[in-house]
Amino acid sequence: NLRGIREPRRGELVLCAPPYAEMNAGEGMLEPVVGFFTLQKMRLGTGSSLNWESELTVERIIGLPGDTVVFEDFIAYVKPARGNEFFNERAISDFTYSITLTPPPDAWKPEFALSGFMEEILLSKNEYFVLGDNRTGSSDSRHYGPLSGENIKQKVLFRYWPLRKAGAP
Repeated sequence: NLRGIREPRRGELVLCAPPYAEMNAGEGMLEPVVGFFTLQKMRLGTGSSLNWESELTVERIIGLPGDTVVFEDFIAYVKPARGNEFFNERAISDFTYSITLTPPPDAWKPEFALSGFMEEILLSKNEYFVLGDNRTGSSDSRHYGPLSGENIKQKVLFRYWPLRKAGAP
């Protein structure tokens, strides 16, 4: 919950502590290769912190506990808990927002990393699915999985960057 006050809401911007996993020896050997081919946008774990990596990130809550989330062409579709059909993430959000997309190269295939596609995932109790608004440049639940409620630290009250989006989120 948000500092013991209330549960996070769908579409809300929050400050998160991503649950990066520790690397084993095999992952440590593969890390430089993955970093090279993904231009260091994707990591296998946190064995050593990259300069650009932050302990806290700003993400948007897309899925709530009990929801099912699927990701197609960089858009999340959500089947709410006890619901029967999927809806575009923004159609059922409590907030109005826009997303930034930079499509991958034409030869990029859906099975490649960072392709904009992800299979369905059912969120358990106290699990949230979070995404960055910059869909092609964000490390979020597509990479590290659902986020535990304990990893959601605060609601974002004011955004100052980019300037064109400055103000209340």
